[in-house]
Amino acid sequence: MFLPIILLKGDLLNFSIYCNIRQNPPKKLLDQVRDIIRLKHYSYRTEETYVQWIVRYILFHNKRHPKDMGVPEIEEFLTHLAVEGNVAAATQNQSFSMPFYFYTVKFYR
Repeated sequence: MFLPIILLKGDLLNFSIYCNIRQNPPKKLLDQVRDIIRLKHYSYRTEETYVQWIVRYILFHNKRHPKDMGVPEIEEFLTHLAVEGNVAAATQNQSFSMPFYFYTVKFYR
């Protein structure tokens, strides 16, 4: 005799796991950045520049995830560039736009 199985919403997730239905893993941070920049139709050079600044920012803070950082870390990074990095004013402006854009768009989840 066949007994029907009734699944509730919460059971659907468990059912998909039991059936080995794979969901796409979440994208990595820099892939999310690239996707959003491309959706906004920014140039390839702008995309590469933003990604490079984000990588420098993350590496400067010993590979901490940006969601775990905020204003003090941004200030520390920009101060480091200005004082110890001896970068030009234009480079400072460019480096300033990266965290501002990054944190207002919220690439990370």
